Amino acid sequence: MEVIIGIFVYSSLIIGLAVLVGGICSRSSQNKNRNISAQEELRQADYFMQTHNSYYEVMTDAGKKGEFIIGRSIDQLTGYKRILYNCYIPKPDGGTTEIDIILIHETGIYVIESKNYKGWIFGSENEKYWTQTLYRSNGYGTKNVQKNHFYNPVIQNKGHIKLLRQYLNMPEVPVYSYIVFGNEATLKKVGVRSPFLYVVTQRDALSAIIYNANCVGRQFSNEFIEQLYLQLFPFTQVSELQKMEHVNQVCKKKMVMGIINEE
Repeated sequence: MEVIIGIFVYSSLIIGLAVLVGGICSRSSQNKNRNISAQEELRQADYFMQTHNSYYEVMTDAGKKGEFIIGRSIDQLTGYKRILYNCYIPKPDGGTTEIDIILIHETGIYVIESKNYKGWIFGSENEKYWTQTLYRSNGYGTKNVQKNHFYNPVIQNKGHIKLLRQYLNMPEVPVYSYIVFGNEATLKKVGVRSPFLYVVTQRDALSAIIYNANCVGRQFSNEFIEQLYLQLFPFTQVSELQKMEHVNQVCKKKMVMGIINEE
């Protein structure tokens, strides 16, 4: 009898172990399939086709990930549209200005500056610098406060729009400015009053664009959208050397302006 009971207990343990291992393998397989599905989604997206960024780069680089999140969101916008990423518009002085995302929609051109930041965000439309406040635990029950200052993205995007209008030679073309922060950001005191200017988080970007689109109505024909897209698309395909030159140009400008990153 004891032998039978022992065999039964041993068999139960083996079966239980098999079920546990099977469950772990099943979850691992599901996670792997989800990861493969996400990579396939990226490969099929316009963002990847234009930027040639790998799945790893997008998932580990906050800036690239922010652009991809916004792109995936606004891709749901109805109506005829084209989307451009990392568009290096030439400047009169021979340099370039980089626009993160340009949405060319039947209701106009949406110039989007992506700021995939977290923390509390403070700033007004005309202040030269905005502030990001981060609260970090020091492990002793209290929190350290870290403040970072960054150039006003409203002014930054205004410069992008000005150069885009100049390049297109279309001073009256309808252009709308969008500053999009990460979903982990809280817009504490952000004051903007100008028309066609929106400061939102990623989760609200699509609804803010839909709101504007409903207000202004159709402005462009499908043919005109394609014309603009073909005119601007080459500026998304610049060489790595041109990108490095742009980065150096931006770094020099920051040094001249004396931007403070932390206090």
